[in-house]
Amino acid sequence: MSRLARKQLLSMTDSLVRANRVLKQNLSGKASGRDAVIQLLADCQDAAVSIGENIEKLKGQDTETVAELESYCENLYQMTLVLEHPGKSRELARALGLQLARIRHLIEQEVPDRLEAVFLPYKVSMWDSLESIWKAADADPDCDAYVIPIPYFERNQDRSLGQMHYEGDQYPDYVPVVWYEDYDFQE
Repeated sequence: MSRLARKQLLSMTDSLVRANRVLKQNLSGKASGRDAVIQLLADCQDAAVSIGENIEKLKGQDTETVAELESYCENLYQMTLVLEHPGKSRELARALGLQLARIRHLIEQEVPDRLEAVFLPYKVSMWDSLESIWKAADADPDCDAYVIPIPYFERNQDRSLGQMHYEGDQYPDYVPVVWYEDYDFQE
């Protein structure tokens, strides 16, 4: 999960960097563009909150990234207060750019680039064909490997589902088996 999450968080941060460039270009002080700049600042704040919420789901609340994102949001608010002062707003836009670079760096540090491999055998007799691949994935320090045996059903003569079979309790002791209902496939 963390490889995909990391990629999405970095992509959102890159979008904020692009938005900050647009913000710098539109700090002319003209009243006609003020509403668009305020909307851009609001959109940036929404994106920063979303990034923070995702990091909190992954890593908890006490991360440097979340603290930096909170400071970034405060500076976005401060920007709305100094829009009429071109010198102050340009200075604050530079500070926002530096904050975004720091946020990106913190995400790279705090959200590991890990691969998640899920093995879904259904018959223990076929495990020998997956075992060597699972062992390699399990030994890789940058990979989280899960063995999730799935149930299978016999088919009745009328083509309806018959008896269910689950062989998760028959795997070798060194294979950590995860109950198929305990793994969130959608996540």
